[in-house]
This record gives sequence, C-alpha cells and structure tokens, in this order.
Amino acid sequence: MTSSPQHAVIESRCSPPLPASSRAAHRASLVASAVLAIALLGGCLGTSAPVAFYVMEPLPGPVAGALPAPMSLGLGTLALPALLDRPQIVTGLDANRVDLSEHHRWAEELAANVRRVLAQNLASRVTGIDVLPRPSARLRPDLGVELSFVQFGGQLGGGVHLA
Repeated sequence: MTSSPQHAVIESRCSPPLPASSRAAHRASLVASAVLAIALLGGCLGTSAPVAFYVMEPLPGPVAGALPAPMSLGLGTLALPALLDRPQIVTGLDANRVDLSEHHRWAEELAANVRRVLAQNLASRVTGIDVLPRPSARLRPDLGVELSFVQFGGQLGGGVHLA
C-alpha cells in the first residue's frame, strides 16, 4: 500500500493591498499622531515663564492750573497705532523691528487704559474741569477733543510717553 502525501489547504483572506495614495495618507496620519503625542507630552513636562500684566497709572503731582470758569471736557475718538492694538506689550528693537512680548501684557485694552489715565491726569491737574472719558448724547461736554497718537514708547516697569 502506498500512501499518498496529504496536502492541507489553507485559505487566507487578506484585504487587497491599499493603493499608494491610501498608504501615504495612513503613514501621514501615523506621523501626525506621533508628533501630536510628543507635543502634548512636552507641554505637560515643560513650564513656561509666568505672564506679567501692566497698567498705566496717572502721574502724581500738584495741580498745574485752574480754569477761569468751570467747564466739562469730553474725550472723543482716541486712536493709537494699529501695531499697538494687541494685548502683548510691543517693544521697539530698532528702526525696523519690534518684539511682541508673550510674557508682558496689558491688563486691559490699551486704548481704554490710555483714556482712563488721561482723564484722571486732566481732572487732577486742572482745577475746575470735569472730564468725561466717554461723552454721550445725554452727557454733552462744553468742549470735546479727539486724540490721535502716532508714537508710544517707554520701558517695561518704567515711564511711558505718548506723542
């Protein structure tokens, strides 16, 4: 009796190979996932410097003068350079470069801070003046001014000058 070798048949059910574009997309999503995981771990492990917030304060000092008669002054439009219209404190590095500090910021909108301090400075330095920081139809001042600043400079923690 001769024996015949027995052959086992194994069926394999494999998906057809992915097209090249799908393989590239799959590889790209794996790389993106790995980069995201590394970034998240790095953010959890590292610490950043604390953010310092600043406000301008009115100038101290004696009354500078008096008006012949009491009057009200309304602060109208206040325009600052667009470069400064942001929460970060902008520091000029040279004639063509500036630095936006992520760790030194204004505690309130810069235009609102300038308006408030200007109103306080005028009211405390000129006797007989009633300063209206935001005049309205109901509160009509005797005199109104519109302000446009073209230059704003100073040192962190020091004085500020407007022009």
